[in-house]
Amino acid sequence: MAGQKILSAQVRYLNEVGEDKIFELITVGHTLKQIYAKYNCGNRGFYKWLRQVEGRKTRYYEARRLAADFLADEILDIADADMDPQQANLAKLRIDSRKWWSSRVSPDKWGDKKSPALQINLNDMHLEALKNISVIEHEPTLLNVDQEDDDANQD
Repeated sequence: MAGQKILSAQVRYLNEVGEDKIFELITVGHTLKQIYAKYNCGNRGFYKWLRQVEGRKTRYYEARRLAADFLADEILDIADADMDPQQANLAKLRIDSRKWWSSRVSPDKWGDKKSPALQINLNDMHLEALKNISVIEHEPTLLNVDQEDDDANQD
């Protein structure tokens, strides 16, 4: 019973903060863990709050997609910064992490483009077609065999 009171209190507090403020933080790259710490709520409280109002979950996913765009801009800032070799390794890790996250949140825009799994080798198909044509040209047909028999009978 005490757990329900805590969840209700968390949901009530998130409602007081307002979804615009929370989604704005998500849009500018804050993680859910940072939001939980800022508003003293837990995972269960946040997701209960998210499901409480119809359409809120859709706005949440849109904020996450916008965050992917924000992180893509951050990638450019990180890559363009002056740094020594040690910092470059850290920067590469930061860039790779942001690329990975963006590709998961917004795969249509930031995910790897996959080529179709089907491959067709036209050269092999062309060679096979040529072989079939030459076999057909050299096979005796019934018409040719009948004509040869008629020619033999006339002699």
